[in-house]
Order: sequence, then C-alpha cells, then structure tokens
Amino acid sequence: MLSNENYSIQKIMPKVLENLEQYQEATPKEHEVVQSILESEPMDLSGLAELKYSRRPNLIQSYRESGQNPFVITDRNLAFVGVVSQMQAFVKGVLQTIYYTSDLRFAKESGVRAKMHFRNLYSEILKSLPSLCFTSVLDQNEKALAALTSKKKGIFYHPVHSYQIRSLLILPTLKWFKQKRRNFQFIEGHPAAPDYLLKKFSDARFAHKVDLSQRYWGIARNGQMVGLFSIHQPEFRSIQVRSKSRFISLWMRAARWAFRKDYSEKIPWKYLTHFYLDDFYDKGPVLREILQFAYAHNILEAGDLFLVCHNKDDKVDLNGVFCPQFLTSGTLYEVNQSETPSIEKGRYYLNPLYL
Repeated sequence: MLSNENYSIQKIMPKVLENLEQYQEATPKEHEVVQSILESEPMDLSGLAELKYSRRPNLIQSYRESGQNPFVITDRNLAFVGVVSQMQAFVKGVLQTIYYTSDLRFAKESGVRAKMHFRNLYSEILKSLPSLCFTSVLDQNEKALAALTSKKKGIFYHPVHSYQIRSLLILPTLKWFKQKRRNFQFIEGHPAAPDYLLKKFSDARFAHKVDLSQRYWGIARNGQMVGLFSIHQPEFRSIQVRSKSRFISLWMRAARWAFRKDYSEKIPWKYLTHFYLDDFYDKGPVLREILQFAYAHNILEAGDLFLVCHNKDDKVDLNGVFCPQFLTSGTLYEVNQSETPSIEKGRYYLNPLYL
C-alpha cells in the first residue's frame, strides 16, 4: 500500500514538471492572470444570457471548499491553465485518494502548438498518478466534448456516469406550495447518519466523501432513517450573469428590485451538496418537501438559486413548487491510458460542489 505522501499531488506534480520546461506551478502572484483566463470563456444559456464563472476572491480556497487539494499549472507565457486536484471518495465501497482534473483553459492568443504540448503534459500526468483520475464536462460544452471524443495517443476518456443539475430560482411563491400532508421528517444531525452512509457507500460504485461535521439533516419516515441531505453556500467563488436579451434584462432588474440582489455581480446560489434516499421512494416528492422545509426555516431565501444534482435518467417531478427551473446535463469521465475503464457504471452519489 502506498503511503499518504506517495499520493500527495504536491509531491507528484513537481516531479512531472521537471522534464517539461514550458510548464510551472502558478505562483500566488500569477493567480490574478489565472483568474482572468478562467473567466474568459462564459457559458451560453440558449442565446439568452451568459454565465461567467469566477473563483474570486480566493483561487486556492475555492478548490479546498470543494474537498480538493489543487495543483494549478500554467505555462511560462501564462497562456494556459490546468488544475489537477487530490481528493477523497468512496470507490466500490472503499474510501481512497483519487484525482480530478478541471478548469482547462487556453488564453485567446495561445496557438495550436500550446494545445499540442498540453497533450504531452496530460499524458505525463496520467503516467504519474498512483490512483484513479476523473473529470466532468457539461453536455453543452461542445468544444470540450469534441476534444474528449477525438483520438489522442495515450489518453482515454471513459464516460462512467451521466448526471443532471437542476437549478431552481427560489421565489416567495414557494410558501404557496402546500402538501396534503408531510410524509417525511427532517432531523438535523440524525444520530443514525454514520451507519446509514456506510451502507450507501458499500453499495455504490462511486460516492463523494460526506463531511458530517457540517450541517446535515436525516430524512426519516415512520421513525426510520431513509435518506440524508445537506445544503451549502460556497464562499470563495461566484457566478455573474450578462444578459443577451431584453427579457432577461427586465427579469434581472425586477429581481434586483424585489430581492435586493444584483445578479450581474454575484448569483446567490446554494447547493444540495448531498442527497441520499432509499430506492423505495421517489426523489420528486421528497425534494418538494425539502424545498418547503428549507424555505420555512430560512435555509433558502427568496432570490437564491438552488442547485440539485441527480442521475440523468431520474424522473424528478417538481411541479407545483412555483419556482422556475433550468436544466443542465453533464458526464463524469474516468481518464486513464487504457482502452477500458477501471470503474464500471452503476450507482453514483455526486456532490455538485465537488464537480
């Protein structure tokens, strides 16, 4: 078995870069340039608006609050950024160190040669990692999808899980939603949570680690724990909206007036970071009760954007909650140098804050 030091990304990456003179670890002084490159590719929302994702005010802390220990790579010309992070997850029921690559960006002035050199870098990274490596890509990111499916010598991307992120704009009308009766109880810090999660982890192909030192609620039915959820608001990152249509501009002005929140500066968004539920129950009705509970207890507020992640093939019916919904799909890939994946498709529990 390898020691913890052998798994350390801070030990592995400097050795990789020793023989690749054009690359280096980004220094704190270079983080401003890194931030600018990361913000240079906004995500288009059906031609109506653009979302600019930012890791301000603190680049490194934005990864750490996602359970990641990051190593930020750039080149000598500061025209490229890539991040390799070390984190922990349950794989086939066993808690282990894994690696996650993210935020691959090229400055607009970078040429074809920079992208060709990156392939060599990525290949060397994969050779050096002592455990599984993953990445995730949103389905609408066509450039990244094309890159993943193209033939690259020595680099293989294996789709292992498809997910959907459901973003709900929380409105005061949520209090109008009334269930005939509440079917579940939400118990903060449920004492049965550790044993419940261990059983879920043992049945899963992959599950992000759950930090029970943070706030969470057990989902109970007839005195038995049947699920668990947690809600978290990130501190060290932000999303800004740039309108491309009159309708969105009017909506943003109305939201600023109604909620006293400026979406062009920072979207006040919160994550359903963990969501476990026994197979017997449908997620839709439980999520409806969670929404009502969280709003009534000021965990969610009017104007918040609430992100929920679930399996892409889940049928989640949230009709009747009177909240606009935006759907985004993505895929988790295992990245290796083999034509076959090390991990099979199956039951996955993803924390969207960790993607």
